[in-house]
Amino acid sequence: MKRIWVLSLALAFCLALAPMGALAADQLPSCADLEEMANTLDQAADALAKVGSIERGSELDKALRNLINALADVANIERNQDLADAVNLMGKSWKHDDWEPLKEGLDNAIDALDQLLKRDCT
Repeated sequence: MKRIWVLSLALAFCLALAPMGALAADQLPSCADLEEMANTLDQAADALAKVGSIERGSELDKALRNLINALADVANIERNQDLADAVNLMGKSWKHDDWEPLKEGLDNAIDALDQLLKRDCT
């Protein structure tokens, strides 16, 4: 059963990266991009909560690093300090394999994306 959640988490991370990777360096994400990112991050957070930890150097670990980098790009493009703070917590936690703060950072990133959606897309 744990293997299924690992695969789900990997898929969620890959899906989360798709819209983020399409952003140009100075292009604001569209409302659809923000919504897709938030929904996929929700799925990733749920899967990470069930898996508990990620093996260093695994494909999932690499996908998580890419996810953190992509979220940092969105935080910079949006000039959003809440998202930047969440990304910083995620990055520090990832470097130290400290999964509880990483989950908190992921939840904070979801909240920040939700706020961007409310601000820009309603």
